[in-house]
Amino acid sequence: MASEQQDVEKAPKHKAEPGTINPETVEKRLFHLSYNLCDEEPSFMEFRLLQLLNIVDIQYDLARDEATVRKDMRASNAKMKELRTKLHEYGTCLRLSDLLAPS
Repeated sequence: MASEQQDVEKAPKHKAEPGTINPETVEKRLFHLSYNLCDEEPSFMEFRLLQLLNIVDIQYDLARDEATVRKDMRASNAKMKELRTKLHEYGTCLRLSDLLAPS
């Protein structure tokens, strides 16, 4: 019992500011999580909130672009290239969210 208490006292204390993440602690946790899952099928971390946030941000951006095009009643070649890229990114986000949605 005394030995365990000494080990705990010797263990480095990872104090981080509130709202921050200690990278050393995260790396160790990720290693142990990966090591413990070695014999299992691979899985993927899910970031649904971040995916949704990204989709909403792209939608907001596209809505602003649409309002500008409607107001100006035109879109330059540069704007069309930009829209193609944004719409492609948006479509990719939607497809990924469908693939990762719970069945």
